[in-house]
Parts: sequence; C-alpha cells; structure tokens
Amino acid sequence: MEEKLKKSWIKIIGFIILFILLMQIVNIIVINNLTESKVLIDGFLSLTYYENTGGAFGVGQGDTIGFALISIIVIAIIIRFMVLQKDRIDKKTMIALELIIAGGVSNLIDRLFRGFVVDYIDINQLMSFPIFNLADLCISIGWIILVISIIRFWFKEVRTLEKNKNKENENKT
Repeated sequence: MEEKLKKSWIKIIGFIILFILLMQIVNIIVINNLTESKVLIDGFLSLTYYENTGGAFGVGQGDTIGFALISIIVIAIIIRFMVLQKDRIDKKTMIALELIIAGGVSNLIDRLFRGFVVDYIDINQLMSFPIFNLADLCISIGWIILVISIIRFWFKEVRTLEKNKNKENENKT
C-alpha cells in the first residue's frame, strides 16, 4: 500500500514539475524572442509580450510582493488539502488541483525572480481581454474543473441523501 501511495505522489509531483518547466521555457522563449506583437490567427490570437506586475486581469499593478504572498498562501492551502484528502480526491479533481498549483508556482517564479509575470497570449482582436500566459490558462482551467467537480459532488451527495431519506420513509411505513 505504501509503495502505491509513493508512486501516486511521484506522478503528481512529476506532472506539476513538468508543467512548471514547460511554462518557464515558454516564458524564456518569449522574453528572448518576442520583440513585437505577432499575429498567429488573424482577428483572434496574437503573441504580445507584456510584463504584468499585478494580479489576474492586471489588477493591483506594482504589488508584486503582495501577489507573491497570496500565491504562496493559496498554493500551501491546496497542497495541504491534497495531502490530507488524497484518498478522497477523484482523478479529475486531482488534475484540477495540479494545474492550479503548476500555474500558480510558475507565476510565483516569475514574480520572485523577474519582479513581474510574463504575459503573451493576446486575444484583444477577438474581444477586449487582458494579455495572459499559459500559467494563467492552467489556473483558469484548473478552477473551472474544480468548480464542476464540486458541483457534481454536491449533486451526487444530495441524491444520496434523498435516496437514504426515501429508504428511511419506506422503512417507517
């Protein structure tokens, strides 16, 4: 049993590290090569280098330390939850948490070592939206999966409670 748990944690940590490395490699490529905006899909997607010193959607520009501290706290809470609830978390929820941690750590690395988050995905031609990066995408997808998982879990629990209540009522009669 212990060996299985150890292998499971190695996979989880490996997935997170792989994604962090991928995002940081992309950031280095963007920093070193993206000197002007490049249209990838006309009217939809461009690559535009932007140094974001704030949080999501450009909120709180210049508060790098504050956002770094918030990131550390959120990442620590998620890791603690994963450790304490490992046996109860389904695969989709675990993947969601891994994506959130990987994206959060990647952005944290940017904040701590660069003083800003490297943003480059630009969909402003499609709609007015802040420039973002792969880490932001991982965090957003992770939170969406997590919310869906929580809602599905909640509905499943409600159905189970209703079934149990119906059985209790049938047994009383």
